[in-house]
This record gives sequence, structure tokens and C-alpha cells, in this order.
Amino acid sequence: MTDPARPSKRSGTKYHSLARLPPTTPIRHTYALWQCRRGQKPRRESRPPRCSRRPFHRGPPSPDASHAPDRRILLAVGRLDSQKGFDRLIDVFSELTRTHQDWDLVILGEGPERRALESQILSTHLSARVILPGRAGNVGEWYERADLYVMTSRFEGFPNALAEAMAQGLPAVSFDCNTGPREIIRHDVDGLLVPPGDTVGLKVALDRLMGNSVLRAQFATRAMEARERFSMERIARMWEALFGALRH
Repeated sequence: MTDPARPSKRSGTKYHSLARLPPTTPIRHTYALWQCRRGQKPRRESRPPRCSRRPFHRGPPSPDASHAPDRRILLAVGRLDSQKGFDRLIDVFSELTRTHQDWDLVILGEGPERRALESQILSTHLSARVILPGRAGNVGEWYERADLYVMTSRFEGFPNALAEAMAQGLPAVSFDCNTGPREIIRHDVDGLLVPPGDTVGLKVALDRLMGNSVLRAQFATRAMEARERFSMERIARMWEALFGALRH
């Protein structure tokens, strides 16, 4: 006689339960999770996650869930490491919070500097104003929700996130580091460039745009031109022109 508490391939009980899990869940974890739900102790070799009533997979952080509609967002995106200069950004933002009380700073990304940045946020008493959501597969939603983009890198190659943010209509403020920002931002047209490492200049530039919604809207309209400026077709034509010039 078949034990009704034990799943079998023929009955399909186990597979019916597991079918409700996300398709990306590892097989060994799905079986272990099924055992937890049945009150059974998982086998050691399955290395299951801790049994919990919470969902096994948490969705990406949502800007609408974490910020009220009346809050404005200063957005930065990148790996949490020293290259991106987020330590300098947090210091500068801490000096702007009193003047711009309706603004929050969101830094999307993950990396080895998370603990140091979290400690910095605590020491500056900005836990309610500076958010580190981690990695986000829905970066486009954050671009749409944000009001201003900022980049404080010590150096760059070609900063894709900056180009993507501007293509979504975000005005930008960036250190004019080597290389990339000057090729993307047109100073006083769709954003502001600040001399590399000039934190006082960064504060002035952010203050100017955070406090002027009309100027932000003007820059945002021109920022969307990045869609054409960095489109695949335009870049391909530039390469063709270069190769043609080299042949002659």
C-alpha cells in the first residue's frame, strides 16, 4: 500500500507542489523546501535554505514600495567599491539634507564596501534618507521613478548606467573623471560636469538641480537625446565612417 504522506512519481504529488515554485529555484533546494513544508527533516546533502513562512524568492526592490510619491530620489547605480566614490557622495548628500528635506539618496548595487557605507550612513544619521537596496533587476523602474542621477566615480571606462539613465530622461551630475562622463553629458545642456574629486563643486551642482524643478525638466528633455546619440545604428555608422577613412 502506498504511504499517502510520501510523494511518488506516479501520484505526481511532489511535482505538483514544486510546480508552484519559481523556475529558477535549484532542484536540491526545491526538494528540501518540499520536505520542510511536509514537516520532514531534509537530508543533509540537500543543503536546503532555512525553512520559513516567508516567500522563498524575494522580488527586486521596488521604488514605489520604498518611497512615497511626494519623495524625490537622487539615484546612483554601480558596484559598491571604492572606484564608484559612494563614500564621497554620502558625505556630500549629508550636507544637503537640511536644505532639501524632500529628497532621498538611493544607491543601487552590491559589493565589498557595503558594510563600510552602512556604517557611514549610521554615523551621519541618514538611515532614513540614504537607501542601499542592493542589486536590482528592475533598474528601469528606478530610472523612471528618480528625479536626478549622480555619478561620483574616481575613474570609469564607458559608464553604461549614466547613458541609460539619461536615455530614460534623467538629468545628471557627474565628476568629469577619466573617461566617459564628458562623452555622455553635455555640460549645462542635459547635465552638469564637476572637476574630478571636487566635492564642494559636486555639492553646488546637486544643490542647483535639486532646488530647481524647471531646470531639471529642461535638462531631462535634452537628456533623452542620448537614445539617438548612443543608438546601435549611430555607433555602427561611426565605425563604418572610421573604417572608410582608414582605407583612404
